Amino acid sequence: MTVEERYNQFQSELAPLIIDFVKEKKSLGFKYESTMAILLRFDSYCCEKSLENRIITKDFLDDWMKQSDGEGVDGHKSRMSAVRQFLLYMASLGYTVYIPRGFSARKITLPHIFTMEEEQELFKVIDDYSPRSDTKYKKRMAKEYKVLFRLYAGTGVRNQEGCGIATKNVNLRDGVLMIIDAKGQKDRLVYMSQDLTVLCRNYYDWLCKELGCIPEWFFPGKYPDKPIRNTSVDRVLASFWSMTSFAAQCSNKPTVHDFRFSFVTHKFDEWERKGAEIEGMMPYLSAYLGHKSVSDTYYYHHLYVEALKQIKQKDRVSDDVIPEVRKYGQKEYS
Repeated sequence: MTVEERYNQFQSELAPLIIDFVKEKKSLGFKYESTMAILLRFDSYCCEKSLENRIITKDFLDDWMKQSDGEGVDGHKSRMSAVRQFLLYMASLGYTVYIPRGFSARKITLPHIFTMEEEQELFKVIDDYSPRSDTKYKKRMAKEYKVLFRLYAGTGVRNQEGCGIATKNVNLRDGVLMIIDAKGQKDRLVYMSQDLTVLCRNYYDWLCKELGCIPEWFFPGKYPDKPIRNTSVDRVLASFWSMTSFAAQCSNKPTVHDFRFSFVTHKFDEWERKGAEIEGMMPYLSAYLGHKSVSDTYYYHHLYVEALKQIKQKDRVSDDVIPEVRKYGQKEYS
């Protein structure tokens, strides 16, 4: 059976969208054969349920979400996951759909969304940090953290992309990070704010003087010829967070990756306040984050909607997601 003949098997109201979704996945290098078979079953389900529009509600999906007789846990998860990815794709196109979740045995935890107050206090803790050990490298690391964590908060880069960036890939003149061979073997440019760029310039001048050479890595670790390890950065953040007044009342301890979620959430929040069309902005944000497709970025929007109640209980963030860089940063390296 040819590919076109397989496409012709889709007959429901969603058939054109399913076909476009599969073509997009195949264009990204996915074989998508087994998933295509699952989507064909879902297409038949839509025909049986006489779907006449492209609005997918929870009630419509109820029978699909049930684990059928003789169906194993893994098979159920695969079936649900395939349709969930397609529904995220529909959501990215602006359709009203219910996104199923909770079908995995793994507990899904909402990311921690930093408020302005939390970020301000966290950076105050980082800036005031003084290592107990008097070793030269620990003193150097304490100063590197002040810039590294602001980089995460101000750009939304992944943990490894920040701590593992080579000096040659940091354009301090224009304030651009060149992320090379990141997740999904993708390269991209990440633009920094003016404040963050100035902070990085001052930090780099200080670092070169501190090491007596031009470092290979923008954030060198204990041994200057190697970058800071991403696992170490996670542990350091946990330690800094425990020193804030928010830690005791927080049941969702933040990770470095939560800076990325927070960056995107703040952007969604800003767009909504300004009345911007999120669907129209999504392709630009997807490219900035280094996602393979817009549907991947829409997962962040789905989490944003899920976390909206949490956000509304806290003060709204300001446009500046790098609190008081000048006060805590620039004088340090001048």
